[in-house]
Amino acid sequence: MSATTMRAATIKPPEQPVQERWPAAVRAVLITTLVARSFGFTYPFLSYHLKGLGFTTQAVGPSDRSSQSCISRSRPMTEPHTDASNSDEFKGFNEARRLMWCHEARARVHEQLELTTFMVDTDVAAVHVDNTTRADRVFLVAFNQAGQQVGIDTLYVDEPSQRLDIAPEFDHEFTDMDVVPASQLEQAIAREIGWVVNLKAIREYDPVADRRATQRAVFLAHLQDMMKNGDVRGFLFGRGESDDTDTA
Repeated sequence: MSATTMRAATIKPPEQPVQERWPAAVRAVLITTLVARSFGFTYPFLSYHLKGLGFTTQAVGPSDRSSQSCISRSRPMTEPHTDASNSDEFKGFNEARRLMWCHEARARVHEQLELTTFMVDTDVAAVHVDNTTRADRVFLVAFNQAGQQVGIDTLYVDEPSQRLDIAPEFDHEFTDMDVVPASQLEQAIAREIGWVVNLKAIREYDPVADRRATQRAVFLAHLQDMMKNGDVRGFLFGRGESDDTDTA
């Protein structure tokens, strides 16, 4: 008889499940947090990216702020705007908000240019403001009356309130500033990067008078809503120190 040998059965140990390093819930929270933080970091620079694509930096933000200029050629800077909002209930409120936005733009440009020597340099007639090339700084180029470059400077933007957005009251086109043909200034304007400040207009600007005028205009804008809603039925003209003040 011949002996038959049988192979011993190989017993494989049971496979252990692979344990994940992070639970699914933790991974989801981590990814969501990273995405949210990345959007929060890139949002302040979105307007500069859009400017490079051909859009204006004022196109980012509330639609009523970007679609309306601060003033028109025939209306003073603090005169009420008749098309401030489609809502009659808060028409004055929206107008007051627009007036404050415009005042902040004018005051910001004046304050920032006061940090340079261009304001006291009588040779400087215009300043080209490049506020789109870099998000953290603004490049300034000064030009004389003949449109030739006479100086440069850089203002660093540490917070959004220091950005030099267009203030129409100081813009060279709005103020009808003369630009010498074929000059360096005209070439800078043709590149359509940033905007040009008319130094004559900004030197004549009185920030205190502008603040007072804006304050009155904002008050009157709010007042029309309050009188329409019945919150205010009358008020006094004057400082209240005289007996002959008029009552409305």
